[in-house]
Amino acid sequence: MNSYKAFGLNIASELSFPELAEETFSTHDVVIRYGQVPKELEKPHVCKIRHQASPGEFLLNIKTVTRYYITQGKEIIIEKAPDTDEDTIRLYLLGSAMGALLHQRGFFVLHGNAIASNGACTVVTGNSGAGKSTLATAFYQQGYRILADDVCAISMETGVPMVIPGFPQLKIWAETANQLQLPTTELRQVRPNMEKYAVPTHEQFTHEPLPLSGIYILSKHNQSSIETTPLSGIHKIDALKNQTYRYAFLKGLGLLPKHLKHMGQLAATTKIKKIQRSDQGFAINELMTIVTDNHKEKILEY
Repeated sequence: MNSYKAFGLNIASELSFPELAEETFSTHDVVIRYGQVPKELEKPHVCKIRHQASPGEFLLNIKTVTRYYITQGKEIIIEKAPDTDEDTIRLYLLGSAMGALLHQRGFFVLHGNAIASNGACTVVTGNSGAGKSTLATAFYQQGYRILADDVCAISMETGVPMVIPGFPQLKIWAETANQLQLPTTELRQVRPNMEKYAVPTHEQFTHEPLPLSGIYILSKHNQSSIETTPLSGIHKIDALKNQTYRYAFLKGLGLLPKHLKHMGQLAATTKIKKIQRSDQGFAINELMTIVTDNHKEKILEY
C-alpha cells in the first residue's frame, strides 16, 4: 500500500498517485484497493445509468473504464475493465468517486477551485468551461497558494466554514496553457489522448485548512464587460445548490437534509458573488483583481 494525505485524510492506496506526495502514518482513514465490485446495490435508494446509491453505499459505473464501490466514507474498491490505464482510473477516482466519499464523510463539496491569501480562502466555482482552472492557474503563476482544483471540500464541523486542502495540482487544457504561456512539454497528460495536463503545485500548496472568505460563481455572457453581482437570500441557496459537486449523488446517499442545513449555514455566513465575464476573451488581470479584493475585505464574523 502507498500512503498519501488529501482532504485531511490519511489514505492507504494500492493504486499509486503521482499527484500526491507520499506520507508516513500509522493509522489510515481511507483505503483504496482493487477488488470485485457488486454488479448492483442490494437496496439502492437511487438507481441511475452511471450510479446507484443508498446510505453509506455508492456504486459508480464508468462504462468500458472502471467500476468503483465507495462505502461509509472509508473505502473505495476499484474493478477495472480490461486494458484500462491507471491514468484514466485515477481521473475518475479523484473526481466522482472521491466526491462521493467526501459527501459520505459529511463535507460540503463544491465544484470549484480554492485560492489562499491573507490567511483565508476564496473559492471560484462555475460550470465546466467557465474558466475556474484558468483563473486558478493564473493565481498560481503569480505565487498564490492553491488548496483545491475542481473538487473543493468544506468542513462545517465548528460552525466556521473551513476549506480543506485537496490535491497539490491543477488540471488545464492545452489551449489554457498556451494562453498563460505555460509550456506543456514537461507536464503529464491526465489521460492518454486527452489534451489536458496536470500542473503540480506542491511548492505552493497549503496543507492546513483555511476559513472560507467568499465564493465567486464564474460564468460567461455575450457582453464585453465584466459584471459582478452580490447574491442574497434564496439566490445564495440556489447558487450553492447549482455549484455543489455531484449534487445528484446526495439524494440516494440520504444526505439531502444535512446538505440543505449546511447550505443555509453557508448562505448566512459567507459572501457569495456572481461574476460574468465576456465570452470573447479572458480578462485575467481584471478577474484576479476582483477576487483579490475579496481578501482585502474583512472576513465575516461567525
